Amino acid sequence: MMTKTRFYGVAPKRFSRRWWLEGGKTFFWVAVVTILIWVYSDMEFTAEKDFRVTIRLTTGQAEHLMLLSRQDVDITFKARGNRQSLERYQAELNKLGSLITYDVSNAFPPGKHAVQTAEILRQNAQAGTIKAGLVIAAVSLSTIDLDLDRRVTREVPVRFHYTGGILAQPAKITPDRVTVSLAESRLRKLAEPLEVSTVRVDLAQTPGDVPQTAALVPNIQGVPVTLSATAVQVLVKVEQVEKTRELSVAVRVQMPYTWLEDGTWQNSQFAWKNPADYMLKIEVTGPVKDVEKLQPKDVDAYITLSDEHRKVAGDSGATYSESAVRFRFPEGLNVRLVGEPPVVRFRLEKRKGT
Repeated sequence: MMTKTRFYGVAPKRFSRRWWLEGGKTFFWVAVVTILIWVYSDMEFTAEKDFRVTIRLTTGQAEHLMLLSRQDVDITFKARGNRQSLERYQAELNKLGSLITYDVSNAFPPGKHAVQTAEILRQNAQAGTIKAGLVIAAVSLSTIDLDLDRRVTREVPVRFHYTGGILAQPAKITPDRVTVSLAESRLRKLAEPLEVSTVRVDLAQTPGDVPQTAALVPNIQGVPVTLSATAVQVLVKVEQVEKTRELSVAVRVQMPYTWLEDGTWQNSQFAWKNPADYMLKIEVTGPVKDVEKLQPKDVDAYITLSDEHRKVAGDSGATYSESAVRFRFPEGLNVRLVGEPPVVRFRLEKRKGT
């Protein structure tokens, strides 16, 4: 019977050239396997990272919608995933300046809504966590309040707002009408007739018979609006130059005489929300000689109380009433108040000791 003969290689001599070559081959493959294990472990290892972004809500191309709530919301959140995905997501955010834009027009009708913040982060097309393969672990703000309204447009006249002179004839404004757009709910709160005003122009500094550019104020009765034009051309002819002067006047309070008879005034006292409102600084304008002749004591500034102001404030946190101050100027002086009448706030409080 024949037997198989096994041949055994002779081990290379320690520290010989062959010994080093065979050892190097073994080390090479061990290093390759080790690196692959490290890469695989890093890809599969789950980590968490904090991010800080600004979410900007927009209505996109939907011109019929208007956003009434705040546009930019700052949030922080924690995302979970492998390190490579977290780093890739951070790099994408850096490219966007940490700004995530979210179009609400397709998902929400007009009205008030609560938008899930995590859903915005997941669905965002530019730097969404779904795209990066991440999971939202925590968000500093769970929902964002959204207030959408319909946008409406109106064509309204332009009013030339001026001081420092008297016009010989009405100003010629080009264009004399502009289109405004605003939220439907805000339009319902405005009183007719609607008009857009220019910024106040000082006629004393304006040459006559030369068209001047006057910027438009982008609001109506204090409500912000979007205008089809930012400025108009105004041609004026000044008949008389006027002067503007600042005065400090005391505000007096008028009340129904019946309050003296029915005990209202004996049991309550008048209180300003801002004590400084007792003395108001106002601007008056008119012909130079009339303005210079006017003295603060000659100006009658007052508010009138009525039964709707009669309720006495029960505690320090009670609300205040408000009223526009009225003015009477001396007869024979052609002067007028510059701008809108100031509004003051006040209330009746229980008189101490009663």
